[in-house]
Amino acid sequence: MTTTRWRRHGRQVACVAASGLLLAACGRSSSGSSAPSTSATTSAVPSTTASAAVSASSPVSSTGASGVSSGSASAIASALSPAGAQGAVPGVTATTISIGGSGPITGAEAPYGAEVLAAAAYFKYVDANDGGVTMADGVKRSIKYTYYDDQYDAGRALQNAERLVDQDHVFALFGVVGTPAAEGVRPFLNQNQVPELFATTPTAAVSTDISEYPWTIGFNLASVTEGTIDGHYIATTLPDAKVGILYLNNAGDQDDVKGFEAAIQGTKVKVVDSESYEATDTTVASQMAKLASSGANVFFNLSTAAAAAQSITTASNLGWHPLQLLASVGANATILSQIPAAKTQGIKSLTYLKDPSDPRWAADAGMTLYKSVMKQYAPTLNSADNLAVIGFAAAESLVSLLQSSQPTRASVMANVRQLKNVTEGLFLPGVTLNTSATDLLPIGAAYQEQWINGRWNLVGGALS
Repeated sequence: MTTTRWRRHGRQVACVAASGLLLAACGRSSSGSSAPSTSATTSAVPSTTASAAVSASSPVSSTGASGVSSGSASAIASALSPAGAQGAVPGVTATTISIGGSGPITGAEAPYGAEVLAAAAYFKYVDANDGGVTMADGVKRSIKYTYYDDQYDAGRALQNAERLVDQDHVFALFGVVGTPAAEGVRPFLNQNQVPELFATTPTAAVSTDISEYPWTIGFNLASVTEGTIDGHYIATTLPDAKVGILYLNNAGDQDDVKGFEAAIQGTKVKVVDSESYEATDTTVASQMAKLASSGANVFFNLSTAAAAAQSITTASNLGWHPLQLLASVGANATILSQIPAAKTQGIKSLTYLKDPSDPRWAADAGMTLYKSVMKQYAPTLNSADNLAVIGFAAAESLVSLLQSSQPTRASVMANVRQLKNVTEGLFLPGVTLNTSATDLLPIGAAYQEQWINGRWNLVGGALS
């Protein structure tokens, strides 16, 4: 294995290229037969045509998982290089590579669709500016990115995945948004040996169920890591703290709670109340009333989107003004800026990416590129939105991965399992992607930030 560095768009990018890369094509359709790409377009699919809501009446597959028998590196390697996989690679031609995506473009969780739209903008830039991505075989291919709206619904996300694999014949799915969708598509994609790359979810299990789902890897800072960092912070700065927790009843937020509780174990910090809500709930008023009356002086707020705005506003309206730690997935600048400043001032969160509204990055090369690309290719998106930054950074990471890989699914999966100190233009200093055959949580460090006067401000250095 060798570490390679090259300059792309005016910045240094580190990536790992494996020697002796597997050249087998590893894709099968759901019927088990080869699914060659039928697309020959040489330009990225515009978001106006690539995005489409899937009908709720579309059939939902009942396909089950086909995992490897053990978590050993040799078993995983075997799963990633099936015998007899030869011939054309689905989604790859001499001029294009087809990538699929799914996210909430519409619906209650539509703010998270910014991740998909920002990624689409970056892929358009790469095609227009560089003529595509040059992979390790030396061939330059344009990126054909096709994505569909799932409205943050796991069933629709699965329908989208089936359509992308069986009809659009994509090479891989990238940046599937949210825990429900990322987990919902895993069995189908892994059975068909289709890479699920850099799913934008903080749920550790998306990346750590390696033996059962060897073709899947997430992107975001893992919730359990975030909870651990926050727990250590409270134990250090408020050793007698009483903590109230609001969390979405899913695996990601439960990871956050577990990490926090493990970090405060053996200290005097106490969790005095913990309230959950469902993604389908229209209000968290009753949960907030209980938390406000619990006596907690720290609010560990793991809510997202509408629930985050409502919980922050309700806490203030109830006269409850604890130190508030907001989960990074809910620390959306667009949402916070719509709440009266007096109700958001001082909220703390964690981040691993640069904030477009922070003047310290005004002359930063990575930020300059981001703002330029967003202005040209996604002018209707709010470039200050941290969700757009996540999608853009994930897209940069995918392009780096493709550059280091042969145009086969096996090669991409081999390389994504040996990332070493990979940095991108929007990563904060000291934040890098690192993986191994047994550890697929790529981001392990973050900075604390505080909401002051309408924007996030970094506090201190990198934490892990």
